Amino acid sequence: LILPVEPVGTLGAQPNVDLGNVPVVLSPLEVLDGGIHALTCIGPASKEMSRHYFREPLVIEAMNDEEVDLVGVIFVGSPQVNAEKFYVSKRLGMLVESMDVDGAIVTTEGFGNNHIDFASHIEQIGMRDISVVGVTYSAVQGALVVGNKYMKHMIDNNKSKQGIENEILSNNTLSPEDAVRAMAMLKTVIAGEEVKAPERKWNANVKLNNVEAIEKETGRKIELEENEQSLPKSKKRLEIYEKEEN
Repeated sequence: LILPVEPVGTLGAQPNVDLGNVPVVLSPLEVLDGGIHALTCIGPASKEMSRHYFREPLVIEAMNDEEVDLVGVIFVGSPQVNAEKFYVSKRLGMLVESMDVDGAIVTTEGFGNNHIDFASHIEQIGMRDISVVGVTYSAVQGALVVGNKYMKHMIDNNKSKQGIENEILSNNTLSPEDAVRAMAMLKTVIAGEEVKAPERKWNANVKLNNVEAIEKETGRKIELEENEQSLPKSKKRLEIYEKEEN
C-alpha cells in the first residue's frame, strides 16, 4: 500500500496491484515518514515489514553519504504473469534512464518468483549503461533461479549460519550492514574500479572479507546483525538443521 493518509496506515493508500504494478517514485523522506504499508510474502526471515520501510537502512545510508546525491526511491509491484513482469521492468528501465543517474541499486524482498522481476529490473537498468547493484536474500535456500549478464554486482542479505530460512522474522532482510556494503559496491562500480567476480556457490566468508575491507578503507566499524546462533537451539534446529555429533 503506497502513500497512506497517516504514516504506515491503510486509509487513502493505493495498492500497487490497483496501480498496475508500474513504478511509483517516492522521495526518500516520504519513505521514512511512513509512505509504505507493506504486505509481505515468502518466509519469515525474508519479510520486509512496514517497520522495515519506516527505518529503511539503504535510504538512510544513501542520504547520509556525502559522496552521493540520492535522486529518489522507486517502488515496483510484482505481477504474477511473466509478460506483465517484463512490461513493468521496461517501464522501470525507462524511468531510471530519464532520471539521468550514474547508478542504481535494485532490492527485493523474499526469493524464488520475486527473483524473476529482480533479474529483469537489473537487466533493464544495466542495458542502458547505468551502473547497477542488486541486493537480495539468496545464499543457499534462496539461490537465484534466473540471471543475466548485468547481474555481476550483488549483495546477499543472508545472516543465517547455514544460508537458509532461519524463521527469525526479518533476519535475512536488508539491514544497515547490507546497506553499507551496497553503497560501497555501487560507488566502486561507478568509479570504474574492479569488483571481483562472485563465487559459484555461497560462501559466508565473502561477506566477512568485504566488511573487513570496507572497515579498513573507511575506518568505520560495521556492526553485524545477530542470527539464530544467538538463541537457544530449538528441537527443530537440533533434529534437522544442526544435528550434534555424539
